[in-house]
Amino acid sequence: MQQGLVHLYAGDGKGKTTAAMGLALRALGNEKRVVILQFLKGIPTGEVALLSKLGAKIYREESITKFVFQMSEQEKQTAKACYTRLLKQVLCEPADLLVLDEACAADALDMVEEELLKQA
Repeated sequence: MQQGLVHLYAGDGKGKTTAAMGLALRALGNEKRVVILQFLKGIPTGEVALLSKLGAKIYREESITKFVFQMSEQEKQTAKACYTRLLKQVLCEPADLLVLDEACAADALDMVEEELLKQA
């Protein structure tokens, strides 16, 4: 696997997803293959529809609509299994740019297998 540049947008407040999606838009404009996995966002965000129309492959679990703090332990385990399954799928996709939106938060909340995330 070819190693590339890693951008990590972290911290409290706005701008992390916006920065990542701007990078995705730039890549699409340069005819690059873009794959996006959105953790912790069951409701589609505004930029996703447009990026999808432009050719990005978008992955997210729409059935998970609760915040993690609202979930029962069983719901958390189900969500973790879904996000881990999606991450495994995404890692099989050819991509020039891979965006893992909210990956740090998903890791901190134990919503994805950490070793698989590190592999990504």
